[in-house]
This record gives sequence, structure tokens and C-alpha cells, in this order.
Amino acid sequence: MSGGDYLISIQDANGCETQVLVTVIEPQELTATLVANILPDGEGNFVIEWGDELDLNLQSTLPIADLDTIIWSPADLVECNDVFCSSVTVAPQEGTTFTVSIEKGPCSASDQFRILVKTPRDVFIPNIFSPNLDGQNDVFFVQAGKQIAQIRSFLVFDRWGGTVFRADNFQPNDITIGWDGYYRENLPPLACTPILWRSNMWTDM
Repeated sequence: MSGGDYLISIQDANGCETQVLVTVIEPQELTATLVANILPDGEGNFVIEWGDELDLNLQSTLPIADLDTIIWSPADLVECNDVFCSSVTVAPQEGTTFTVSIEKGPCSASDQFRILVKTPRDVFIPNIFSPNLDGQNDVFFVQAGKQIAQIRSFLVFDRWGGTVFRADNFQPNDITIGWDGYYRENLPPLACTPILWRSNMWTDM
């Protein structure tokens, strides 16, 4: 039955009849809308830097306190900011679609919000070092930002293409995994020394 005015006729056992005008009001449609505290980029995408946090807020046609349930997904990536969990903080490490589902009686609604993660490739390879054991810049090692999870390979070659140092599968910023300038216990005469490194990183863009 849709909303509107209805004339109802009632007749008793004696044949007496009366009419009553009844107005049926349609309930408000239940909706769920997710909004964030950032604006989309020029392509309509919502993008955050790796390591940043973002607040997602639920808006509904019903008061939040009147809802029976509010369910977020993925649940392990959200942190509730209020007792109803209508506002959450997220910090995804890669592109993630967050979904909120709400219920009120037999009615339900949901909404999704896609977040992209921009990962800067912060890797620092020094162009000079001094392996003279004076405690200053004695070791040539890979330094990187927190978004670099692992260095897969780090190789140093001499000017003839020979490998003078190699390390594999280690975390960056570890001075103990670096080249001290020696090859076979000697300091080789290095002119232009090619460097090769490969890394695994958390990235989405």
C-alpha cells in the first residue's frame, strides 16, 4: 500500500455503515552515505599519502542512534571514533574499498568508499663515502622511507663489471648490511662504480 488518503467503510451486523478517512504515511527511505574529510583529485579519486589517516563518516536519513546495526568492512582496518561507530579512522597501506552496512528493522542500506594510496619512492643512495675508518661515512648502505618494506638485491660493481659487494633480502637503513669499501680485504681502485638495487615496497599508485 502506497502513501495517501484512504476512505474505509465499516459495516456492523445490523447493516449500519460508517466511513473513516485514514491517511497512510510512507516511511522515509533508509539510506547510507559515506563522506570523508578530503576532497577528490582532478579525476574524482580520493587519494592519501602512504602512512596518512582518513576519517570516514556515516550519514543516514535516520538518526544514527535509531539504527539497529552499523557494520564496517574490512573490519580490521577501521577504528571507531564514537559509541555508535558512525565515524571511523582508516589508514590503508594500499588501495582499499570500505563498505558500511546499516539496518533498521527489515530495512537495510549500504555505501562504499574507495581510497587510493600514493606511495613516494623515498630511497637514498649516497654518491660518495669515505671508508677510512674515521667513524664518518665509512659504510655505503641503502637508506629509505618507511614505505620501502625490503631491499631485494643490492649490488656494487667495479668499472669492469665485476661484483665487489652483494646483499639480498634485507631491510633498509641497516648500516650493518652495507659495503665497507673493501673487496677481498683490500680497498680496490674504483672509478665510476655502478650500483644496482631492487626493492619491495608498499605501493598502490
